[in-house]
Amino acid sequence: SSGINAEYGQDKVPFAGAQIGQSFRNEISPRSGLLRVREFCQAEIEHFMDPEDKSHPKFKNVKSVSVRMYPAKAQVSGGDILETTIGEALEQGVINSETLGYFIARIQQYLISVGIPGTALRFRQHMDKEMAHYACDCWDAECLTTYGWVEIVGCADRSCFDLNAHATAASTKFVAQQRLDIPVSREVVEVSLNKAVIGKAFKKAAGAVSGAIANLTDSQKEAMKEQLESGNPYKVVLEGGEECEVTPAMVSGIKTVIRTEHVREFVPNVIEPSF
Repeated sequence: SSGINAEYGQDKVPFAGAQIGQSFRNEISPRSGLLRVREFCQAEIEHFMDPEDKSHPKFKNVKSVSVRMYPAKAQVSGGDILETTIGEALEQGVINSETLGYFIARIQQYLISVGIPGTALRFRQHMDKEMAHYACDCWDAECLTTYGWVEIVGCADRSCFDLNAHATAASTKFVAQQRLDIPVSREVVEVSLNKAVIGKAFKKAAGAVSGAIANLTDSQKEAMKEQLESGNPYKVVLEGGEECEVTPAMVSGIKTVIRTEHVREFVPNVIEPSF
């Protein structure tokens, strides 16, 4: 997915890209037939959407599709597979959005079309302990084989993690825009950086440090202002968990300003079906 995310350049959503190709991994001891091999074909879709509007215009076409779902709560309690429709699953809160439900239904339709019986399919929700920290929700399409239930497709709502990670690494913004009918005025905290000092101190990591500062919440920026004014450094955390100390000399000013916005700017969320 990194290639699609890195090439993201759309002002409007929804927008989607897909790719297919050979993947490789360092599998020390290939086994289990074709399940664990060193080379395999992989395909994936990256569907970018507004985090405040996860509806899908074609959801009505799939809401009556029957699916067999195994929610995390049922796994914890030892419950049975839930046989329902995509529409009912959304209404009951089993899945978190129309867009995620749309892709789950389309994944099932594809798998059945290539010969997998519907009775040998289920969608299993990731439990808390296996859910990625950035994911809003994640379901695996699993097929019943002689090896038991085997994951063959993953479908995750990855929130805005991917684009934020690329934005930090590239020191640029990956955002979409929505023109507002009525302009909105709000207070924001702005941080002015001494880029020469930051560049000299952090060198290649300067962009990542600047991005981490820009991504701080207003309350965090206020806390940074208070700490720097007392003469102490403020720690920011980069992607990957590395901590960097921002000193007073690296910041030329932190102030609250009134900003009138005619355009809403946001980082899109991503739904990722991976085959």
